[in-house]
Amino acid sequence: MATIHGNASSKLGNQKQKKHQSILSGLSLRAFTTGFSYHKMVWAEIIEELRNGKNAILKTFYLQHAEYCIQKLTKKNRCPIEDAEDIFVDALINLREKLISGKVTAIANVRSYLYKTCDNMFLARLAHSKRAKRNLNELERFYYNSVFNQDELPFDVELMEITMAAWSKLSERCKDILHYFYIDKLKMREISEVLGLSNADVAKTTKSRCYRKLVEIANELLIKKLSNK
Repeated sequence: MATIHGNASSKLGNQKQKKHQSILSGLSLRAFTTGFSYHKMVWAEIIEELRNGKNAILKTFYLQHAEYCIQKLTKKNRCPIEDAEDIFVDALINLREKLISGKVTAIANVRSYLYKTCDNMFLARLAHSKRAKRNLNELERFYYNSVFNQDELPFDVELMEITMAAWSKLSERCKDILHYFYIDKLKMREISEVLGLSNADVAKTTKSRCYRKLVEIANELLIKKLSNK
């Protein structure tokens, strides 16, 4: 009797397991078809596959949501299409990393989540671009004033061009040390540590030599320009 009961329990267990697998299969199929909502059990499957290096779901997400997110970025945010495409791929990679790390375990709406990520990434890029442009303008203006002592004189576009042409001819080491000292306002000790110099005195000597080189090149370019007029 115990044997019969054991066989029945085993058979019932197998049936439950098959039913569970069938439910998961059905959920996955519906989820992949709609592309918006996934059951928690399906998310567990997805995460496991991603952790095992199986990225098929990312292709599914791309096919289902790329067009929507890219079009919305280009129309709403006026983002160039090439940038929008890059941002969407970055958003997919970001989602993959968060799922694998466990920072995200389930998402109510995949499309909304991906677009929100894209929107945040676009705004971050925009802020970085504006900040980089502002820093470049400050850098140009500083060396322009410093090299040609133009603080009290009207701005001269030609002199600015000469300044930046001279800057471009400096070594990367000279660019770094001048930027650290004049723009980032680092102390000589800090600069020596960042650049791997032996001490602050070496950093100071190197900075002075690089600055003289910048002025020298700028004056040479200015003389050459004036002689050609």
